[in-house]
Amino acid sequence: MLQHLAGLRIHEDPSLTDPVHDWSQCRSKSRARRRKRMGYKQRDMIIQVPKTTIYRVGDMLVMHPRSARALRQQIRAEGGLAPLSI
Repeated sequence: MLQHLAGLRIHEDPSLTDPVHDWSQCRSKSRARRRKRMGYKQRDMIIQVPKTTIYRVGDMLVMHPRSARALRQQIRAEGGLAPLSI
């Protein structure tokens, strides 16, 4: 498993998620949102979706494990790292 990338350590943090409203249980999503703003209880759920953001902290990259897996697959598909063009 690739734990380093161009001299940077990869740290996987499963707590990097964003809360997102899931309106799939509602028949009319726009009406449900409007009624929720008015204070009526609706059948929405808040689910956690992995962040796609990668944070650089010193010599370490911090990302969600799903983002790390996608990054590793992309590097393998391209055949390694390409030189940086500045």
